[in-house]
Amino acid sequence: MFVEPYMTKNYNNLSEEMIDLMLNFATEDIACVIRSLKTNIERQGFTFDQNSKYILQKVVLVEEAELHEELFDFLLEKVEYADSEDAKMVARLYRDTIKLMASLNL
Repeated sequence: MFVEPYMTKNYNNLSEEMIDLMLNFATEDIACVIRSLKTNIERQGFTFDQNSKYILQKVVLVEEAELHEELFDFLLEKVEYADSEDAKMVARLYRDTIKLMASLNL
């Protein structure tokens, strides 16, 4: 699929509209978006730029338990390197996802 190489190469220049389009293309393989996200977070020195924050807020991993666990293991492992706002964002996203999973009985 073209989504992962395109996003990884153009990550810093993607508009929110383009990210939304990429997320729509990747509905069957959201893992490719997560891999691109992780690559960019590593490149940014384990901080979240605007695109990373936007993707983290838009991606729903409720039915992807393994991918959810992999992403949050990565984020929580690296959060000590991130500023406090990034740490708060990771904690909030994790909490919100767990609440949503519980409400859906997953």
